[in-house]
Amino acid sequence: MPFSFRSPALFSLLAPVLALLPAVGDAQDSFARQRPAVEVTAALRSQLANEKGPIHDWYSGRQFAPAWDGVTLSALSRFISNLDRHGLRPELFNLARWQATWQSIPPSAAEEAKVDIATTHLALYAIQSLAYGFVDPVSVHSKWEAIPRTITPVALLDEALRQGPGEFARWLEGAAAPPDPRYRNLVATLARYREIASLGGWKSLPSPPKAVGPNEPYSEIPLLRARLRAEGDLPADAPHIRSKIIDPETAMALKSFQFRHGITPDAVLGPQTMMEMNHPVEHRLDTLVINLDRLRWMPR
Repeated sequence: MPFSFRSPALFSLLAPVLALLPAVGDAQDSFARQRPAVEVTAALRSQLANEKGPIHDWYSGRQFAPAWDGVTLSALSRFISNLDRHGLRPELFNLARWQATWQSIPPSAAEEAKVDIATTHLALYAIQSLAYGFVDPVSVHSKWEAIPRTITPVALLDEALRQGPGEFARWLEGAAAPPDPRYRNLVATLARYREIASLGGWKSLPSPPKAVGPNEPYSEIPLLRARLRAEGDLPADAPHIRSKIIDPETAMALKSFQFRHGITPDAVLGPQTMMEMNHPVEHRLDTLVINLDRLRWMPR
């Protein structure tokens, strides 16, 4: 199975480093390397001497030079912050604690080396989460077979660093995210539903005593139209009406809603349609985040 930078191995490595950190509010204003780079290089070489795998190989290719300083750490922070628009909130990566870490490293070459290595793990973990999924599909589906990856997180990190700090976050987000148009559409949809949530979401609809359809009465037509307008099934500029009948325009919007949710588009307010309509916006957001991660699992 390919080497994984997902959280179990990562946080076993990071725990001793995080345990030494101050609270975020105690952090200094900016990162400053405490020891000369040559001393940190020697410490990196020593600490990685018995480690095998991509981390050792990556540092070896750099002649064990430290990878992270104020400008590259700022670029990494921007990249991890930008993952929020992909449904990967910065809290998943303990970003605030890491920002405190980088600003409060003890004045020791050995400690700087530990933080440099741990930060590289963090960067690779964040890259892998965006490129191939935050959740390991094998942990969800026992029969899932590992998919060979043509681009590794290490290769992406290497190229991002070559772009320079100013382009690091923008380039890495574009290169690591799946190129699938469905993925880009879901990212845009997530932003739209977050906007809906910020405005208070939508109100629940009362279920009719029995299923009702086109040209039949429903007591909450204005509320129904507001619900359909919220997700774009009814145009935003559609008139506000006081009718108690499911008119043709409302029926068409209902069919659009049903089609999007895999329900027979008959414009009938039945149990399945009412259940879907009354899911809160937070449910939609959770579903979008899950579906984004599933698309990251796909071969590329």
